[in-house]
Formats: sequence, structure tokens, C-alpha cells
Amino acid sequence: MRRHIIWNSSFVTTIFMVTLFILGFSSQTIASTDENMINKTYVSADIPQLLIDVDSFYQDKKYALAFERMKEIEKLKPEVAMDWRFNFNMGNILFKLGNIGPSIYRYRVAQKISPRDNDISINIKLAKETIVDKKIGGKTNEFKVLLSKITFNEATVILIILASMFNACLFFVLRGVKGELIKNAFGILLGVNILYVVFFGLKMTLNGDHQGVLISQKMNVKAGPNETLSTLFVIHEGTEFSVSDKTSTWSEIELPNGFTGWVPNTSFLSF
Repeated sequence: MRRHIIWNSSFVTTIFMVTLFILGFSSQTIASTDENMINKTYVSADIPQLLIDVDSFYQDKKYALAFERMKEIEKLKPEVAMDWRFNFNMGNILFKLGNIGPSIYRYRVAQKISPRDNDISINIKLAKETIVDKKIGGKTNEFKVLLSKITFNEATVILIILASMFNACLFFVLRGVKGELIKNAFGILLGVNILYVVFFGLKMTLNGDHQGVLISQKMNVKAGPNETLSTLFVIHEGTEFSVSDKTSTWSEIELPNGFTGWVPNTSFLSF
């Protein structure tokens, strides 16, 4: 009977581990493939000259021309949208052009790919200092901030490591290996795994959340998804919010201070 229990438990945990490994490996493979594609982009025949042009135009403060070249690169190689450096540079160019909303959007996209890069955080702060609605406050959720600092790939790898350690400990417990160390390790790992599964679930939820940044200079936020309804309040370019509901043409938004209302989908970019 004990042997069957051990075998069944090992089988279940092994299947669980294989599933997690495939999930994590797939995520890492996709990320690696994207990075390789980016590298190939920069060494392909038609891109280097465009990059030289971008750098030259930027140094000469010809930001509109630099932006045009960056759009050419994006059109030739759409996969650069997965590179945080490309989005970061686009954000810098747009900021110089005075397009604050699109600039913040590009910085946020870069930050989502590389959440712990300090330069991105600094430039977001600088850009937000220039917007009209910079005083819109709200309670900072420190746990949400912590979640945002960890990429989904990293969270997956940590979960695989913890599950592996728990699986190894479970194997010894089911084999009847006696000892306080094993028992204590099993209890600790069980608790840690439960907590981390909750953490991982919250990370997945956060990953699926939609955030938006206004690109229209000024927008009347409506009481519902219709232009004829009453205006609740006004927001300006660069204001960030979460998107809680959506129709084909309108979205319900929530500001950091808790204010909610509806804006046209064409008025903002989501990330």
C-alpha cells in the first residue's frame, strides 16, 4: 500500500513539475527567440543605416526625422516592439517632440519588459512631472509595486524551483525517512509553496490587468459609454489609469484616486 501511495504521489507531482517546466521553458524560449530576433534585426542589411540616421538626427535635435526612422525600423522589423531598448528610445524621442502621452506609453511598455531598469523609472518620473494632472493622487499599493518588479518568466522559474524542492522532500517523507530535519523542511516547504502559489496567482492576475495612458490633449470623462451623457470630470494627456471594462468604442477607466468614468478607445493607448 505504501509503495502505491509513494508511486501515485510521485506520479502526480512529476506531472505537475513537467507542466510547470514546459510553461517556464516555453516562456524562456519565447523570450530568447525574441531577443535573438532583435539581435538579427540590428545586424540585417537594411537596419544599421537607419539606426545611424536615428542617432545622428537625435544628436542634431532633429527629433521628427529620428522618429520617422524609428517608425521605418518598426515597420521593417515588427519584432523590435518586444525590445525594451527600442521602446525606451522611442519614449525619449517622443518626449523631445512634446508627445507626452505616447512617450509615457513607450516607457511603460519598456518597463513591462524590463521592470527593474532604473533609467526607465527616472524617465517616467520626469515625463509625469510635465503633465497637467500630475497631482492626481491615490494610495500606493506596495505589494502591487513588488509584483510589478518581477517578470512572469522569473516568477515561473521560482515556482519550479520551490516545487522541485517540495517534491524531493515529499519523496523522502513518503519513503518513511525519519528525522526532524526532513519533517521540518517538509512543513516549511509546504507553507512556502502555498504562499508562493498565491503570489504567483496574483502575478498572473496583475499580468492580465490592462493599464492605459491618455494620448488626447484633453478628454471629458463621461458617466457612461456615450458622448451625450454627462461629464464627470476632465483629464489631460499623459494621465494614467486602469481599464476595468470595455465596449467596441468606449472603455471604463479608474484613476489612482478612485474616480471612474468612460472615455473613447481612440483617446488612449493600453499596455
